[in-house]
Amino acid sequence: MKKSFLMLALFIFTNSVGAQTVGEKIVKYCKSQMGKKIDRGECWDLISAALNYAGATWNKYDVYGTVYDPKKEKIQVGDVIEMQNAKFEFEDGTWMKVVEHYAIVYEVGLDNKITIVHQNHNNIRKVQTLDLDLDGQTSGKLIFYRPS
Repeated sequence: MKKSFLMLALFIFTNSVGAQTVGEKIVKYCKSQMGKKIDRGECWDLISAALNYAGATWNKYDVYGTVYDPKKEKIQVGDVIEMQNAKFEFEDGTWMKVVEHYAIVYEVGLDNKITIVHQNHNNIRKVQTLDLDLDGQTSGKLIFYRPS
């Protein structure tokens, strides 16, 4: 009996230590694709490939997970961001505006700062990262999804 219990405990421990969340799997995929063109090079193509790689549940069209409010819930790696007519102003005086763009949260920093991973930004159709200060958003809408 004691030996069976120890074996079960060891099995549970070893399987839980290496378990990755869906978000971590999404980011792992993105890291492995850095600098590469995914499919047609559209921003959506990266989202689709990363969600599929991670085994996420989504409708393969426009629902990437559960919508949440980042002011009420903590942003996590692997979350998907849909940007609609969003403009960001940066500390150095430069700015960025996107009409419709999709990205994945790659890293979460302090004070509302995140790093996103995306493609098809500034006519670069390869996977790349970009640091964003969410407090620098001056217009438009951001929709956050939590894949599962």
